[in-house]
Amino acid sequence: DLVRSRGLGDVYKRQVVVHDGSGGTGPYTALLRELAARDAGPVVGIERSAGDGYLTTPADELFHDLTERYTVSVLDTGARRVHVVGYCMGGLLAAGIADRLAACGVEATATVMSSYRIPFTVHDEILLDFSFARLMGCRPQDMGIDVDEDALGRALRAAREDGHDDITAGVLHRYADDDLRAQLARAPRTSAERVGRFLRTEAGRPWSRESLDALREVYVHSLAAVAAWSEPPVTVPVTFLRQRDPLSFLPDLGDDMTSFWVDGCLGGLDVVDVDGDHFTCLDAAHAPTVADLVVARAPWAGDAGGQDERDGQDSHDEQHSHDEHDGRSGGRDDADGPGGGPVTGPVGQPAVDTRPDQRQDQRPDQRRTVLVSGATGAVGSAAAARLFRVLGPGDRVVLLGPVSYTHLRAHETVLDLVCRLLLEKK
Repeated sequence: DLVRSRGLGDVYKRQVVVHDGSGGTGPYTALLRELAARDAGPVVGIERSAGDGYLTTPADELFHDLTERYTVSVLDTGARRVHVVGYCMGGLLAAGIADRLAACGVEATATVMSSYRIPFTVHDEILLDFSFARLMGCRPQDMGIDVDEDALGRALRAAREDGHDDITAGVLHRYADDDLRAQLARAPRTSAERVGRFLRTEAGRPWSRESLDALREVYVHSLAAVAAWSEPPVTVPVTFLRQRDPLSFLPDLGDDMTSFWVDGCLGGLDVVDVDGDHFTCLDAAHAPTVADLVVARAPWAGDAGGQDERDGQDSHDEQHSHDEHDGRSGGRDDADGPGGGPVTGPVGQPAVDTRPDQRQDQRPDQRRTVLVSGATGAVGSAAAARLFRVLGPGDRVVLLGPVSYTHLRAHETVLDLVCRLLLEKK
């Protein structure tokens, strides 16, 4: 769901914040206040909603499904210049959404905060509740988990160095030192007991058992999805806001995140250090600095006055310029679709423009066929609609499928990569 915020008078641009692993936009509360104070432009948030299939979608499919759906939601706003912002899991979603928006003709950038693909899957229930407590801004001790975080970090690092991608209770026990094993053994035996203990503390008073269990279920599924993330590199400009302060139980987090975004960004990457650690970099003390950076990284940052008014004329000007280049005049009938022609046909079949050919002197072999691959469903339809605005009568668009965007990018050859980058960069 798009959750509307303030400043929606400008139809052409949007700041979009994307939920983290909790499924909500709570982590952005302080940041949204600061953005409003800076008149940062229209801001909307994307949150999950009841009945959205979030928990029933397999973890290894969740990112692809959410990114496709959220991209369509942003396209439906009509915005043509979009800055997508995401923290933690939301950063991975933000980069993918911005990349798909750009493929549909939207000017898009992404800012990601303390985000990456976790290089291991957590199956140990105590470790899940430990990180869940930190997600909520609470002490793990409130759940009865009182461990030496430096020792926990050493155990996790050793397990990863030995090639363990699944951190089970057995793996953690094997690499823990004697003191850490004893501390883990003293924790309440089951997750239900740990959650019950938390509810009896001052920090747990605002929560009901039902709401806390529901949030934990979403968090655990989100964490599994982040570990299973397999989206392709992105070709839009990305800014990575890297937290300065380390976490003792994940001592290499900053370096791991940096390596991840260096490898995953083909359209340019800026790395900017911000104060705080992974759990505090967006709190009230640090939100003003982050807000300044978010404002500065929007596609319209630094525009001269009047840019927004000119945005509404871009499509007409682009078409007029193209018409002059081809020796044609503008006026065309838009009754059949966004560009006067059909938007899609059956997958793998040409969506042929059936309008009368106004270019009598054009030979059939001069008519253009554009193949659109890797974008299916509503995103593919939007890409085809965009193309019809600049193609001429008699030209056609073919949507190639069925194949997912992720599958196509994962299996492309070097030659495919070069051709795709040339196309996406126009």
